[in-house]
Amino acid sequence: MKPLERLAAVFAFEEPDRVPIFDKLRNEQVITHYAGEHFVPERAMEISLKACRMALDCTGAINYPQVETTETTRDGFVWLKERWTSWIKDRPFCDIAGLAVWVRQEIERLEGFDPRAGGRSAAQLKRRAELQSALGDTVFLFGGVKVGLNDAYHHAGLELFSFLMADDPALVSRWLEAAFRANQRIFEALAPNPSVCPIALIGEDIAGRTATLFSPAFLRQEFFPRLRELVQMYHDSGLKVIYHSDGNLNRVMGDLVAAEIDGLNPIEIQAGMDLRSLKERYGRRLVLVGGMDASGLLPQGSVEDVRAATREALRVAAPGSGYILGSTTELSDAIPPENIIAMWETTRELGRYPLAL
Repeated sequence: MKPLERLAAVFAFEEPDRVPIFDKLRNEQVITHYAGEHFVPERAMEISLKACRMALDCTGAINYPQVETTETTRDGFVWLKERWTSWIKDRPFCDIAGLAVWVRQEIERLEGFDPRAGGRSAAQLKRRAELQSALGDTVFLFGGVKVGLNDAYHHAGLELFSFLMADDPALVSRWLEAAFRANQRIFEALAPNPSVCPIALIGEDIAGRTATLFSPAFLRQEFFPRLRELVQMYHDSGLKVIYHSDGNLNRVMGDLVAAEIDGLNPIEIQAGMDLRSLKERYGRRLVLVGGMDASGLLPQGSVEDVRAATREALRVAAPGSGYILGSTTELSDAIPPENIIAMWETTRELGRYPLAL
C-alpha cells in the first residue's frame, strides 16, 4: 500500500498492510541515515524532505535548521530563531494596560485581514504544492488554519493573557472571535481539496503536564464552539481532522469528541494520557496518533526499551486499526538516532496486519 491508502484505511477503522508512521523529524543524524547523504546546512530543506519521504507515511510540519537570527516584526515583537525553532524574545508591552492597547489594535488588524491580498494565499498554496511534490508519497497534512487561542496567548504571554482574561473577558472574547474569523477567511482562500490531501491537522495547545492551561468552563465558552465550527468546515470540504494538543486532555476529552474531531495527537504519556484507556473508550471513534514517549523513553531509554514500548503501543492501539504510530512531540537531536530507527523498524516489522503480537 501507499501511505495515502494506509491512512484512508486507518480512518475507516480498517486494517491496512501495516500501521502508518507519523512524526515531525528534527534529528540530523536520522535525517542523514534515511536520506542516504550527509546533512549539510546549504541543502537542509532538500535533505530533510528526502528523509521524510523515505521514513514517514505522513508529517504535519516541515522544518530545517536555521542560522541563529533575531528579527523584529512591524508590530514590535522580537523573535529569536535558532536551529529548529523560534520564540518571542521581547514584546511591545510589559503590563496589562499595554497588552490591552495592543489587543485592540490587533483586533482591528484581524478584522481587516485579507489572506488573498498581495498574493499571500496563492504563494502559500504554491509552497504547499512544492513541499508535497518533494515529499513524494509521504502525505503532508493540511495545516495552518487554527482556532486562534494558541496564537493569542503565545503573543500575549500566558501570564498577561490570564490577567487580561480576568480583568477584561469581553476584550479577550472579541480578540478570539476576530482571530477565528481571520482563520476562517484563510480557510476559504486556501480551499482545502481532499483529492490533494484528505486529512487536516489543527494544532492548538490547550494543556500542560497535569491539566488544561485554562479552565474547562473558559474553553467551553471560547474555544470548543469555534473548534467545532472549524472541524465542520473541514468535514464539509471532505477532509478528516486530527486535533493536536500537548498535555493532559483527560478533563476535556468529551468536549473534543463533541467537536467531532476524527483523530487525536500526540497522546503525551508523561502528561497522563494513556493509549490503552483511550483505545478502550474511543477506539471506534477517534484515530489515535502518537503515544511513543519523547520526553523520557526515546531520549533516555535503550534500544531494547524502545522496541518493547513500540511493541506494546502496537499491541494496545493497533488492533482493528485506528492507530498511527508517532512520538509524543517531535524527534529532536536530543534523541539517540538508534532509538528512532528502532521505533520505526519495529513498527515496520511487527506492525503488519494481521498483527501477531
